[in-house]
Amino acid sequence: MKTPLPSPLRVMAVAALLLAGAVTACHPAQPSVLHVDGALVFSKLTVGRVAAECIPAANQGGYFRTRGIVDLAATHEYVVGLQTRNLLTKTTTGTPFVQGAKDLRTDVSTIQLLGIDYYLEFDNKSEGPLKGLKIGGQSGDGHWYVPISGSIDALATMIVRTTSLTPDIGIQLMSRWAQYKFNNSDAAKYTTKQTVLMHMSVEGVMQDGEYVKSNDFVFPIDLCWGCLLTVPEVPPQTADSQAKDLFQICATKQPADGYVLPCFLGQDEAYDCRVYCFACTFNEAIVSSDEKAKAVYGCDSLFCPPRD
Repeated sequence: MKTPLPSPLRVMAVAALLLAGAVTACHPAQPSVLHVDGALVFSKLTVGRVAAECIPAANQGGYFRTRGIVDLAATHEYVVGLQTRNLLTKTTTGTPFVQGAKDLRTDVSTIQLLGIDYYLEFDNKSEGPLKGLKIGGQSGDGHWYVPISGSIDALATMIVRTTSLTPDIGIQLMSRWAQYKFNNSDAAKYTTKQTVLMHMSVEGVMQDGEYVKSNDFVFPIDLCWGCLLTVPEVPPQTADSQAKDLFQICATKQPADGYVLPCFLGQDEAYDCRVYCFACTFNEAIVSSDEKAKAVYGCDSLFCPPRD
């Protein structure tokens, strides 16, 4: 008995394959048919200061990224490149109505990708920015689904690049952190970190309409506020200097020549505070009429102090 596809979106995908002439051979359910090996590190191809293209590099005996960092002061997204394999061996089947080798189908084991099922696991009971937070769909159960496209042949590998922490989910996290009232001190906003576990399962359908789902790949992500921000030129300090003096340069100068932007601002890589101030000033101009949105998307006054 074939496993039914659990959503209208996936049912439509299977129907499209069947209407296109996909065969209807019988395949037993195989939970290890589709496998996610890990999250790849992005390789940066640069043109001047800009990372012109950031490509998840296929793992060739090296290492996968073991955890991610999302600096919510600068971003509400996380982009991931999942190395995904089709573990089936190639199977050939024939068309019963027409004779001839040219009528043989050699793609029975090809998997058409449908999407990724996400589940964000985190502690929402302990004191902190995420206490009481419910995310993911109308039920707030922490689940959401992102459609993807592409196909993986038998015994082949595909890099599935997708935004795992989607804007609608990430905005909830960013908003909570920006507006949370830290009890112990103002500094706690910038020193607090919280780890969430991103569960990811790639889903697809075989050429006969059988639904397959990969292993549950779990990827830890550290959430913080400003932990990746750097101040490259620290001014001389005096006994009475204030924090705003340290960050004054962030809102007044451009990055030095030779500085290359990160692949994704606020994700995994350290970034120059001057880039942050430029980006958040632009965001403030867009949402200037909405004070609540400005509090979330605008500049942190510590990092970008008002100019005298």
